[in-house]
Amino acid sequence: MRKGFTLIELLGIIILIGIIGLIAVPAVTNLVQSSKERMYDNQVAMIKGAAKKWAVQNVNELSESKPVFLSIDKLIKEGTIQQNDVKDPRRGNQNMNGCVVIEFDKNYKSYQYQYIEDECTLLVSVGEYNENKKVNSPKIVTGLTPVKWEDGTWVETTENDPEWYDYDNKKWANARTKDGSMWVWIPRYVYNISSGWHQQDEAPIDIRFSIITDDTIGGTTTIVNTGKANDSNGTWTNHPAFTFGDKELTGIWYAKFEATAREDVESKTSWGCYNSDNSIDKHVKIIPNANSWRCIFIGNMFTVSRNMETDDAYGWGTSGEGIDTHLAKNIEWGAAAYLSQSKYGKMEEVWRNNSNIYMTGCAGTAVYGASFAGCQNTYETLDGQQASTTGNITGIYDMSGGSWEFVSGHLDNNHPVFTTWAKSIIDADPKYSDLYPVTVDSALTNYENSKNLKGDAVYETSSSKDGETSWYGDLAWPHEKDNAWYLRGGFWNDHGGDAGLFHFAQNDGDRYSYFGFRPVLVVGDGL
Repeated sequence: MRKGFTLIELLGIIILIGIIGLIAVPAVTNLVQSSKERMYDNQVAMIKGAAKKWAVQNVNELSESKPVFLSIDKLIKEGTIQQNDVKDPRRGNQNMNGCVVIEFDKNYKSYQYQYIEDECTLLVSVGEYNENKKVNSPKIVTGLTPVKWEDGTWVETTENDPEWYDYDNKKWANARTKDGSMWVWIPRYVYNISSGWHQQDEAPIDIRFSIITDDTIGGTTTIVNTGKANDSNGTWTNHPAFTFGDKELTGIWYAKFEATAREDVESKTSWGCYNSDNSIDKHVKIIPNANSWRCIFIGNMFTVSRNMETDDAYGWGTSGEGIDTHLAKNIEWGAAAYLSQSKYGKMEEVWRNNSNIYMTGCAGTAVYGASFAGCQNTYETLDGQQASTTGNITGIYDMSGGSWEFVSGHLDNNHPVFTTWAKSIIDADPKYSDLYPVTVDSALTNYENSKNLKGDAVYETSSSKDGETSWYGDLAWPHEKDNAWYLRGGFWNDHGGDAGLFHFAQNDGDRYSYFGFRPVLVVGDGL
């Protein structure tokens, strides 16, 4: 009776097992890999489904002009998908970190979804809020092109370029319209003046960026909002510049320089004016190294600013749909000034534009350098950048010195001068001007009444009604009677600490050779 196997038989069995292994192992491996691929495909389908659910719920954030790049992280935070559902089985169940690109056709209400793997770090713009940079994404309209400063020049870029802006490092978003006019994005924020409120002593302003229009920032910030200046006195409050009539805005585009004109302006450098500049037939342009547009009634400033939205020279067509252009309001000036005084801006005094021929984007050699017959330092030079709200080239210029700037903000006193120089504003929708209440029409009483408004860099950032009592020793001169309108910033001839972002003064709205202006652009559905 045989017991066991012979050596030859054992060898045969081993060879047979080896042959089976050569056949079976790849098959099993392929089966496992195929299973992982199927699981991955199911994950992608699930992610696309979550993106579709998000898109249907947030259809107002979708635009035919650009795709939306929706990160997995955003889907998780909004609860449309769970963290455990986005593990990559092909990579040891590591987290998936791609993006879903959503394209939308409004006419047919059709959506297209494409999953892009491991590219979310390059696609930073997600809807109206930038998850990576914790700030509202700049709102772009046809004709408005993102630009960035590169190798000594402005170059066009895209909304998804991570180098376009970085507010944490004082790099504000810039864009340019078809005619070459330049704009700077001020994202929606809430603020807190924890030190220096209603005093002459300047201090950093605490700012937190809103999440789209959520000023509580996901319930992390308690907001005080009575609409009055005391709301910001050591407590968090929303800024009124981001409420425009019945629309809540995610930010505004502020003109980078004082307004010039597409046509030549003939404004004298002396106190006189040419009649040809007081015209609504000329067209606003916003560029550096040009003579600012002055010698124009405040009402005509408003009209030419409003005319911009139906002028195809800017690239956005003639319908005016989805945009609004208007003369900068006093609270919009305040929004730019407060952002500059925060950790996101220069947070120190902005240098004065000392050009006595009113050239835009200029600076001297110090905060209050002596006046200069020309442009002593252009905006792109190191000294020139000190006249920017950021201290670098991405900020807003001419807010200190240059020409005084009329802003749309006036006393509610129905003075007869309104029908002479400001009728177009008075007749317009109230959202286009900040209205200041009047009891006794005097500078002292009107200044005290200004505490009923906030965000305008008047009562909150000054200590009294007259003299150099605003932050940085800027001038405080409240409006009264026929001088019912506000001027901001001072002009090139304001020596000492008079000119600056917190300077405010009064005027009647007439044309003068030293009063200029700038527009604001608002982008959004329903405008």
